[in-house]
Amino acid sequence: MMLDYQPANFYTQVFSRYPETWEILSSPEACLLMRDMTKIGLPAVDTLHYLPSLCQLVIIVDSESPEMSETFRNMVGYMCGQVMEHLGYEVEKADESTVFSRFFQYGSVYRLRTENA
Repeated sequence: MMLDYQPANFYTQVFSRYPETWEILSSPEACLLMRDMTKIGLPAVDTLHYLPSLCQLVIIVDSESPEMSETFRNMVGYMCGQVMEHLGYEVEKADESTVFSRFFQYGSVYRLRTENA
C-alpha cells in the first residue's frame, strides 16, 4: 500500500534521519499486525517488534542517538495513527498499556469508524 506520510513539524528531524520508518510501518505486514492487535482490543503498536526491519531501526536509533530514541518511538506511534486512519479506524482509547511490546509502554487502541460517528 502506498500511503503518503504527513509529518508533524516536531518529527521533521528524526524523520529526515530515518525516512525508511514510514515504508516499514505502511507495509502490508505492519498493517496486519496493527489490525490484529486492534481486533483483540490492544494498542496497535503492541506487536510491531515482530517486524525485523523495525527492530533493527530501533536498535540503530538507540545506539546512534539515544537522545532521539523517545522522539523516534513517538514518531512511530504517530505514523501508526496515520496508517490506522487510512485503513478506516479511529482512536477509541489513547495511552493504553501494551501487553507484548518490547519497544512501547503505551499506545492507542482503535476501532473501525462508523458512518454515524
